[in-house]
Amino acid sequence: MSEKHSQKWKSAESEPLPVPILVTGIDEIREYTKYADSVFGVDESDPTLERWTPEYIATHTDTVGLFVAYGSDKEIKGGGLVTILSKAEALEKLFNQSYLTKEKIAIFEYQVVREEDRRKGLARELTEKRLQWAREHGATLALSEIETVNPISAHAKTREGFVFIGIQSDEYSDAPLLVAVKPLVEAEVFGESIKNTTPIYEHVVMSVKEDSHSELDALFREGWIGIDAQVGESEEEIVLTLRRAKLS
Repeated sequence: MSEKHSQKWKSAESEPLPVPILVTGIDEIREYTKYADSVFGVDESDPTLERWTPEYIATHTDTVGLFVAYGSDKEIKGGGLVTILSKAEALEKLFNQSYLTKEKIAIFEYQVVREEDRRKGLARELTEKRLQWAREHGATLALSEIETVNPISAHAKTREGFVFIGIQSDEYSDAPLLVAVKPLVEAEVFGESIKNTTPIYEHVVMSVKEDSHSELDALFREGWIGIDAQVGESEEEIVLTLRRAKLS
């Protein structure tokens, strides 16, 4: 499931950017999941979302980290989950990019930022905290999914060093999801550079629309990766720049 933002809330007075902290207590975890589930519309009885339940998060601290940012009044400002995927889970998520499943993958998901706290750097802080946690737990690749109608989040991900490598559908999202990854160690993940050769890149710029799934999927399968995302003419349009390496 992709990362989302909360519905609009009444504006609060300006205050310093809260620092996300790792939450491990069951009561604090329940408080966040109750809030986030209401935003995502998650059914607590859905067994496919076990790793989002408070009990699972609290008892799997070796593979799951929940970071939450609080305001001065202890109100939740935002939060996000990072989970080390098993090999089976990684293969299910990256079935079109199975070559990446040799990596130890940390998925970034279940993120919510209140509307009045967007565009202040909180989402980036949540990402940085989770990247640090993922590295400390041995992950070699970060994975995130962004809805194709969410150009602001797509742009933020490319600024954070992620690239888009695929597109897929998800039963919990209304729109297709762009698959974004970021190497956490020095590695030749995408095969863009080969020793003793000088890469030459070709670029394609395209507008991502509701009917772009097949076209994008074909480009990703041909080795293109999305390196930049901008907001298009509408607030739900992504203008995506893709790159592919050639050998000189």
